[in-house]
Amino acid sequence: MYKEILTKLGMTGNEAKVYLELLKMGPSASGRIIKKTEFQSSVVYHLLNKLIEKGFVNFTTETKKKIFSASDPASLNNLIDARQEELNKSKEQFNNILEELEEIKNKNEEEPKITIYRGVGGLQTIFNDIIKNASEYWNYSTRDTFSKAMPKYREYFREMRIAKKIKQRAIITDDKRKPNRQYQQKRYVPKEFASPISLQGYNDKTIIFVWDAEPPIAIVLEGKKLSKAFTNMFEAMWKTAKR
Repeated sequence: MYKEILTKLGMTGNEAKVYLELLKMGPSASGRIIKKTEFQSSVVYHLLNKLIEKGFVNFTTETKKKIFSASDPASLNNLIDARQEELNKSKEQFNNILEELEEIKNKNEEEPKITIYRGVGGLQTIFNDIIKNASEYWNYSTRDTFSKAMPKYREYFREMRIAKKIKQRAIITDDKRKPNRQYQQKRYVPKEFASPISLQGYNDKTIIFVWDAEPPIAIVLEGKKLSKAFTNMFEAMWKTAKR
């Protein structure tokens, strides 16, 4: 217990052992400390020097020999006060630079993270993430590619989306008109705009699906600025698309 508390004051485990032995023995020469702790002489000298630097041990010289003494335990309170004062200063200094550190963090967050998924299993990972983490999403998908590539999973995803009340806004081609399902809004563009590539966005992620690739590929772009740019593009198309 003693050693554990002393380490919280800034001693290492071995330093605490030397201090406690010295406290029990009283003023002692290094040879006695070496014998009592069973540490090598070089280790004891190193530990004593560290304890002296930290204020836990002091020494006097008698007949050209150093006699070491453990500092009065009551004086350790002064060390605690000094460390507390130092911590308070450090906290004040940290608060002064906190805003700058947050700015650095935000700049790093602006750098987009790019992840590529291949194959049906990889694409399912994305849709599972929507089920788990999204409350709404948008997509621009002008061909019935999802249903063709992943028919069984498509039905599962649709059921889960409705069950979890995830809102969807979709832009598709005019020739694919079907009634809106629950929590879904659709708008339409002419079929001339049909493309094997579709876009999807939720949270801070934008996904580019390349369905005609073998196997199909999804490129996930993650980042606030990039997400906002794609979302703004979708919103512009949403306004001009037919109801």
